[in-house]
Amino acid sequence: MAKRYVGSCTTVLVGKKASIDGSTIIARNEDGESPLHPQKFVYVKPEDQPRHYQSVLSKFAIDLPADPLGYTATPEAEEG
Repeated sequence: MAKRYVGSCTTVLVGKKASIDGSTIIARNEDGESPLHPQKFVYVKPEDQPRHYQSVLSKFAIDLPADPLGYTATPEAEEG
């Protein structure tokens, strides 16, 4: 069985009044073993991104910008 490290994760939420250009910024990282050997890389195109965020752990919800940037991610390689 593969060893799996469960570490801390960090989420950063920056509101419009806290950023220099009025942007709302949402970012998250997931800690893990070093070195990282991701099994899956994805590119999320701007047109494929949601325009609304709803937290699954709280009542927090926010409309997201209509002109997002693309980004890359390394999600779990195993679906589900």
